[in-house]
Amino acid sequence: MSATVRRLRGPRRVAIAREILESLPAWFGTRRAREAHIQQAGRAPMYVCEDGAGIVGFLVLERLMTAAWEIAVMAVRPDRHRRGAGRALVAAAAAHAAARGATLLTVKTLAPSSPDRAYARTRAFYRAMGFVPLEVFPTLWGRDNPCLLMALPLVPPHRRRTTSALSRP
Repeated sequence: MSATVRRLRGPRRVAIAREILESLPAWFGTRRAREAHIQQAGRAPMYVCEDGAGIVGFLVLERLMTAAWEIAVMAVRPDRHRRGAGRALVAAAAAHAAARGATLLTVKTLAPSSPDRAYARTRAFYRAMGFVPLEVFPTLWGRDNPCLLMALPLVPPHRRRTTSALSRP
């Protein structure tokens, strides 16, 4: 897939979030949570991924602290899964956070103690992107939805080096 990621501003964000989230009932089937994500898309930094067919996915970021930003919600149209849109969106989110001094990009997802297959794929995706599991919050989203916090270490642009201090003789 030849995809372009860009930051989207303006009122279209809510409509795009609604359309894509409603196409993913296996991940966003709870109306209350889905509506909260949709409203957040209207007020927080949002990136979209586009291909020849239009917008295929989006990601919304939330600043937690100077050192940490969170992927508040990310969704890719089901017919575009496994074609690079999610990877491109996470890369844009990491760049956004690192450019603002963050050293961590976090995400919350359903913990592995839940047998949900859709979320098993989600966790595998985040692990492949370099996220590591940090903690499980068994009741944050209710007893039936244990929450897993994952984090991706970032290197802010002003601290990047071409060679690692550990690799030097």
